[in-house]
Amino acid sequence: MLDTWHEGTAVDVLSTHMDPPTASPLFGDHVPLNALGEDGRNAFLSIAGQPEGANLTIIELRQLGGAFAEPGPAGGAVDHLDAQFGCFGVGILLGGNPEAVVREQLDALRLALRPWTNEFTIPSFVERFGAPEKSFGPATAARVEMTRRRIDPSGIFAGDVSTAVV
Repeated sequence: MLDTWHEGTAVDVLSTHMDPPTASPLFGDHVPLNALGEDGRNAFLSIAGQPEGANLTIIELRQLGGAFAEPGPAGGAVDHLDAQFGCFGVGILLGGNPEAVVREQLDALRLALRPWTNEFTIPSFVERFGAPEKSFGPATAARVEMTRRRIDPSGIFAGDVSTAVV
């Protein structure tokens, strides 16, 4: 665990999460979660720091809820995130970390957290386009499509994960 909290400039935001400054060979997954409670925390810890997650370089919970969960009056087509946490896992594909092993461990993480999994995904965090996901309920999907038709009438961005319903 690291405590990297400090005051900084706008430029410091780029290094806040300590991501590499250049592209890296990695494979990841995310899943929004409802409130975890003790059983949910134990399920998360059953993968994080254990052999089942040994090839995952990062496994984290990102706090959502609060203001993220409150619809904003001027929030646009997607005006809130209906989840308490976002679980994010990544495996860097270097050395003995083949993609198949990382995928297997990400599947184990998803399976362990299934009872707390939110019904929807957060489009900007989608890493695995083949995972069962949907981004929006019918009302939000309709607002997204209305905005898409107005801004992207030729459909350049059609078919992305924001409209996927599985």
